[in-house]
Amino acid sequence: VAFTYGNDSDDEPLPFIPPVNFNTKITYDANLGGALKLNSIYIQQQNFLEQNRIAEEELKNEDYHLIDFGFNMSYKAYNFSFVVKNVFDQEYTDHLSRLKTTFEDFAVPNPGRDIVFNLKYNF
Repeated sequence: VAFTYGNDSDDEPLPFIPPVNFNTKITYDANLGGALKLNSIYIQQQNFLEQNRIAEEELKNEDYHLIDFGFNMSYKAYNFSFVVKNVFDQEYTDHLSRLKTTFEDFAVPNPGRDIVFNLKYNF
C-alpha cells in the first residue's frame, strides 16, 4: 500500500500527489526438471483509488485497476519470458500524467495492453 499526503504553507493540497494505490502479486516458482524449465509464473493486480484531493488547476482522477500476467522459462542457455501488461486493455490516465489539462477536462490516456516477448541467450 502506498499513501502520500501533503499540504502547502496555506494548508492547501500539493499538486501531483499520487492517489492511494496497492498491488497484489501471486507468483509460482517451479522447477519441473528436465531441459525445459518453467522458472516462474505470476499474476499481478494494481489498484489505484480515485484522487479527489487536488490542487488548484489540477484534474480529479477516477479509480482504475490493472491486471498483469507473465511467465519465465528456460531451455539450456536460452531464457524466454512473456508478459502481458494491462490484460483487459483498461483505459486510464495516471494522476501524475502531464498529458492532461483543465481545458474541457482533456487527457491523453496511458497506453493500453502491452505484450512483451523476450528471448535471451547466455554465453
